[in-house]
Amino acid sequence: MNNIKQLRKNNNISVSKLAEEIGMSQANLTKIENNQVELKIDLAQKIANILNTDLNSVLGISKSSTYLIDLLNPELYNLPEGSKWQILPPNTYTDPANIKGYILPDDTMTPLFPKHSLVILDYTKTTLENGVFLIKEGEFVQLRRLQVHSQNTISILTENKSYHPKEVRVGANIILAKAISVIHQHTI
Repeated sequence: MNNIKQLRKNNNISVSKLAEEIGMSQANLTKIENNQVELKIDLAQKIANILNTDLNSVLGISKSSTYLIDLLNPELYNLPEGSKWQILPPNTYTDPANIKGYILPDDTMTPLFPKHSLVILDYTKTTLENGVFLIKEGEFVQLRRLQVHSQNTISILTENKSYHPKEVRVGANIILAKAISVIHQHTI
């Protein structure tokens, strides 16, 4: 649940004034404030800037129960290089020092991981097994499902059936991290 309404009231800003400053209708902002429409992350950052607060305050995330993780590609959310993200602890025990966030830049893993979802990765899980991993293939870093066939070959799969699977020899790819969670980001 976002905290926009409370932050707006604390700053003595009307819903119509905030809506005007962020360039949206008062009706849409009211829906976002009432959690009827999900808040897009770039809009949350814009609101945080206007209200002179941090992104986590707008999103209603308590700092006492969260991890601060590095984002591998913050430019996809228009955030500066070196940005960090506050997340709730994942369901499985993982040392926060081993976790990073990766913003999925495309629709290759839709519907499991929609475009612009924040995928939480564990960098200690690099053992070849079936699962979703961040891999480096040549110059490209990408999130893909791996399916192990034998000691020598694996299939690199997408969830989106518009893309074709690829079978490769194990040594051709470098497993960087395993996906352990996802935070879906939706557009308004």
